Amino acid sequence: MNGQEPHYAGFWRRNAAYVIDYFVISIFLLILLLSVVALGYWLGLHNHLDHLGVIDQVDQLEIWINIILGLSLLLYFAGMESSAKQATLGKMAAGLVVTDLQGERITFLRAIGRNLAKILSALVLGIGFLMVAFTKRKRGLHDKVAGTLVVKQNKSRLLKVFLLIFLFWVLVIGGLGYFFYVTILPQWIETVQQQFQIPEKSSGTPSGVSSEKSLSSKQSPSTQVLCKAESDGLSSITCDDGSSYAGDVSNGVPHGQGTYTYARGDKYVGQFKSLLRDGQGSYSYASGNKYVGGWKDDKQDGQGTFTWANGDRYVGEFKEGQRHGQGTLTWADGNKFVGEWKNGKQFKGADYLPSGGIKRTHLNIKAPDLKVSGVTVAAGPALLRLVDTTWKGDQIGLKVYLSTIPEIQSNLGDVKIIINRVVDKNDRNVHHRQEDRKHSEALYDLRGGDELFSSDRDIETISGFEAKNLKHIEGRLIIALPVNPETVIFNADEIGVTRTAAGSTITLLNVQQLEDDSIGNKRARVTIHFVGKANSYRGHKGYNLEGKELKSGPGKRIPRSGDADGEFGSRFYPPGGELKEGDPLPVKIEFFLAEKIIEYTYPFKLKK
Repeated sequence: MNGQEPHYAGFWRRNAAYVIDYFVISIFLLILLLSVVALGYWLGLHNHLDHLGVIDQVDQLEIWINIILGLSLLLYFAGMESSAKQATLGKMAAGLVVTDLQGERITFLRAIGRNLAKILSALVLGIGFLMVAFTKRKRGLHDKVAGTLVVKQNKSRLLKVFLLIFLFWVLVIGGLGYFFYVTILPQWIETVQQQFQIPEKSSGTPSGVSSEKSLSSKQSPSTQVLCKAESDGLSSITCDDGSSYAGDVSNGVPHGQGTYTYARGDKYVGQFKSLLRDGQGSYSYASGNKYVGGWKDDKQDGQGTFTWANGDRYVGEFKEGQRHGQGTLTWADGNKFVGEWKNGKQFKGADYLPSGGIKRTHLNIKAPDLKVSGVTVAAGPALLRLVDTTWKGDQIGLKVYLSTIPEIQSNLGDVKIIINRVVDKNDRNVHHRQEDRKHSEALYDLRGGDELFSSDRDIETISGFEAKNLKHIEGRLIIALPVNPETVIFNADEIGVTRTAAGSTITLLNVQQLEDDSIGNKRARVTIHFVGKANSYRGHKGYNLEGKELKSGPGKRIPRSGDADGEFGSRFYPPGGELKEGDPLPVKIEFFLAEKIIEYTYPFKLKK
């Protein structure tokens, strides 16, 4: 530097250079984004990819994009600053160069280190960058780490560059605004109108079909161009807009059975109530789609079937124009989703392959948002917490908080925690698997209210392990829920009667009053013959003459897996000794069955 003290670059000049650099980077990002959008468009709709199994590749693409972006930024700054110019485009505009402490050009490796050190400058609340404003040679923390300087060496062109940037963005924003207004906005408005009226297609939407709208308020016969009949009874009405109605009329408007043909080619045949579609009806769209089922207040409601022109079909429940309740969505290629829907979205259930095997399970329930102390981890709809008050010797405690799941609350579903490994600070697996499995993995003592259930789970470890040396716990939370549960009811005198439900049969063989037990409790035994999938049997309840639920005791239980064909039974006891002498016990028995059981598995790693 010819023996003269260099002019060090100040805080604001360096920030102006950064603004220009990130403007350049934003152009790169825009090009990258447009490329990804074009790629996504070429690959096809997200919903179509989902049921073909390609969506996992799209998710991986996002990860790679982030990696490529990070490397590109690093190479841009390091490459430019170690080049013959010794500056990025922003620094060139500001008349700045990057040098070592002797004023010489830095190497590529040092430039890499300098830019990686910017992470340190950011981690200390950005103070590493603010150091440029008050240190002697205007050096940030990353400059000190890398042994570099930023000095003024050339004439600044910041004013001209910022003027060009401003003009560029005016043109870009104006062009994008015009493109959005002309092409995207009309389509977006139409899509919003459609989604307010028809069951919205979620990730399980049939492939290749856009949403077909029910009649919007402007298209419904209730708000169309006034076309009123002159008299009641059977009538034919032609409206000014070209639509027409033929059928029952009351007070001059469609009421009862009729056919409404719309000017755009859609057609509704079914029941009306004061001009609104209400009751059973069939709606055929000009596009070839068709809905047959219940209506209420001009919207699909109740049981119905929606068939798309390409052969995809949904059969199930609707509510206020959306899929809501139990339903099956079957694609033309044989893939299907069977389960529960909420507000047009898949809620819980499973995707099935054409062969009948389960491809993927859905349980869209989040873990409870609890502010609890200690070490926690979320696993699906549950929050797991280490319970330090029970850490005694070689035993570890887990507290499980579970969000509301009706099947669990009513004891139709199961929750269990399987422990894979318990790792100490020496990376040893100290889980005593054999001893731990002697205890039930299922959480039978779930308790709580409408919003939350909780339970405890003790984990056995090898002798000599101390809980204070715990590093982490690895395991799986498994929730088993029934598909299409059904209830079979017997009166106590229906001996020999057989009933079938959910693919299983139950025959009531005996309801026998037993002698009081050793402490005077009254008791009875109910024996049945059960044939079906063992895990489709979800439990039973007994009731006395007063309709009070009895306590269920031990007996020969149906196994939890495989096929079952045999006699099984259970004992019943009165609730709190309230049964009167001589009363039959029980007078009514309910058995709960399910078509099948779907397991939802959530791996977890709980780190201390």
